[in-house]
Amino acid sequence: MHSFHEANLRQMKLKMLFDGNLGWRMRPNQAFGSGRQIGPDGYQSAIFFEDTPEWGLFSGSTGWSWGIDKEAETLHVGLAQTLKVNIKNFSGVSYNIFKTLIQMSLLHLEGRLPHYNIVYMGVCEAYTIAHGQHLSSNPRDDRVARTLRDFEDYYYNRIQWKSIFTAALKKIGNSIFTAKQTKRQADAFILDDDKFAALYEETIQVMKRINVFCEGRVLFVLEPSLYHKNLRTRAEIDILKANQAKHPLLGQAFSGLYTYIKKNAESLSLVDASSVVENDPREAYGDYCHPDAQTLDAVIRAINEKIQKR
Repeated sequence: MHSFHEANLRQMKLKMLFDGNLGWRMRPNQAFGSGRQIGPDGYQSAIFFEDTPEWGLFSGSTGWSWGIDKEAETLHVGLAQTLKVNIKNFSGVSYNIFKTLIQMSLLHLEGRLPHYNIVYMGVCEAYTIAHGQHLSSNPRDDRVARTLRDFEDYYYNRIQWKSIFTAALKKIGNSIFTAKQTKRQADAFILDDDKFAALYEETIQVMKRINVFCEGRVLFVLEPSLYHKNLRTRAEIDILKANQAKHPLLGQAFSGLYTYIKKNAESLSLVDASSVVENDPREAYGDYCHPDAQTLDAVIRAINEKIQKR
């Protein structure tokens, strides 16, 4: 069995391209892991049934199933098999729901937007808010681009050890600077509670726009993260401590955003899957937001229960 970190390294080798509308996304026609496949349209699919409607899955890297090695354990395959529908996974690394709205608009213009859709959300939105950014600012694209270049240097260009050592020193220096800069930004931003509230409201408004655009045929799912789990292992505590040092407002953003959405989403079809492994003694996450296959299975059960009640 491959670990999250092994799968993560292999997935970082995947080639990306820059889409003028959506930013960085995966290139088409790539095979990786145990049976995983990015199709000719640049997306993953789970097509098992004939004469069955296709549902769309929209999310960031968590819905893309980052860190999952086996195709059979991905979110889109599990949803397809459980709901007995075909799934087209439109998720992309770093996509938040503002990008989802743009993506749905483009697919609609092309006549490719599925009749029913699932929006699996929370992580990218909280990350954006924690950095004081609007959802429309796409602050993570630069990070994706830098990471892509770094990994292409390591894996494809075979740079010399001297260059690796120099790059490592530079990265350490940048990390120290970034940490100081992040703390200054956090100290300034945490005093402005109104700005947090405005960003929470922006998220709700984008969700409502998606709901109108899809004519109500959309299910929003609040995804789990390590911030929603009762920490039970040393590894979990270490992961969260390291992440909190790097992103000091992220825990606050998760708590505030999820609470705000649950209080103000009465007109939306919503599944709160944030606590599916709250009291689970396992180490259920590879990092603060990417869950293992067993946790994704619990999410799938929560989604299925909601759909069966509709």
